[in-house]
Amino acid sequence: MVFEFDPVGAGPEEFDKMSGQADRVVRDLAGAVEEIGAVRGEGESADGLVRATVDGGGMIQGIRLDARAMRLGSEGLAEALTDVVRAAQEDARRRTESLLRSALGGETPPVIDVGRTLRRFEEVQESFARSMDGSFAELDRLRRRSS
Repeated sequence: MVFEFDPVGAGPEEFDKMSGQADRVVRDLAGAVEEIGAVRGEGESADGLVRATVDGGGMIQGIRLDARAMRLGSEGLAEALTDVVRAAQEDARRRTESLLRSALGGETPPVIDVGRTLRRFEEVQESFARSMDGSFAELDRLRRRSS
């Protein structure tokens, strides 16, 4: 999502338009961030004996083992656990990407580290707010000067 804005020749209408666009983007991304917090990914072995659930960041939230899974032996069980956790993490990644793609107007987000992305989003939001405050202050100063 790209904003095309030239502050040099911008009038109040352009500032209002850009501000409205920014508000929509921030709202959409904030909604996506909230939904990402609720994302759960699931993985299940082909035989259904081993299941895993992870959160949107890929952290394991639960493992379920059917009693028959114990017959797999330690190596078989370890392999099955690894496979279902990876499948659950991939499922969570796909769901998270889908939410972000929707919030970004269909653009495909890169592979993401959700925690890092959330922190970066907050930094960008704060930076944008500071920038807009500075731009509006400068605009007010110029208006007062031209009056």
